[in-house]
Amino acid sequence: MKLDLFKYYSPTYEGKDNLAFHEKGQIYFQQPLKFNDPWDCRAPIISIPRQISYLKDFHYYITIRHGADFANSEWEKTKKLSRAEIRDKYKILFEEALANMRQRIGVFSLSFIPDNELMWAHYAISHSGYMLQFQIVPEDYFVNPTLKDIGIPIPVIYKKERTTLNIASYYSNREKRMYDLIRYKSEAWKYEHELRLLNVTTCGFLDMPQAWLKSITVGLATKNELKEKLKSIGHELNVPVFFAKIHESNYQVEIPGLDIKGIDGRRKYEELVASKVLELK
Repeated sequence: MKLDLFKYYSPTYEGKDNLAFHEKGQIYFQQPLKFNDPWDCRAPIISIPRQISYLKDFHYYITIRHGADFANSEWEKTKKLSRAEIRDKYKILFEEALANMRQRIGVFSLSFIPDNELMWAHYAISHSGYMLQFQIVPEDYFVNPTLKDIGIPIPVIYKKERTTLNIASYYSNREKRMYDLIRYKSEAWKYEHELRLLNVTTCGFLDMPQAWLKSITVGLATKNELKEKLKSIGHELNVPVFFAKIHESNYQVEIPGLDIKGIDGRRKYEELVASKVLELK
């Protein structure tokens, strides 16, 4: 299965042309704490098991950094609290642990949709930027473990309600909890049909597998100077450069030459989610 995915770029980054994919051969993994969705990758609703003893593993994971003696003494104090007090205490501790995690990890967001007007307007800054097409083969992750050092592919699932986490199960499967935090988003963002690459240790610029890059698309309002640079980069890298245009009769972005449209991307996204090939058990 080959996944054609798209990344929308603003024309500049920190006052310079936003061309790190060529100048550095790198892509940027964002810290989740900088996402524009206030619910994205935040702590889910938590529940506390009826038998407080089930919390012991989680308690030790959270507090052992202060030493075993501290963890033991705090556990003895915690057992004597009311259920409401225990819930409030662990809610705070869990949110602190999650906040620390969110500072370490990095996420590279991609879309299955190349012609969405909203994404061109938002992420490519009023169509003045450009879009890269990446092609990722999920099966490669099973034969080339080093790909996971770049980012684990996670298709985003859109929901109306936030996930509930039984906090006692967090310690037993922390990797799955992190995966779920990255995976679920509000239905309000469903138009993006997103796949994320999760790097569990690093944020910032990371080297990009050169074989992933398949095309460059110039935005409707991209300035001539950047347009010429993108054309030159495409020629140098031997990848096609396409030019977005306004549809003659519809409120629609057209990309002549690019043989993938939004309807194709939505179908591929749905097939991938249904296949569960990238689902972490």
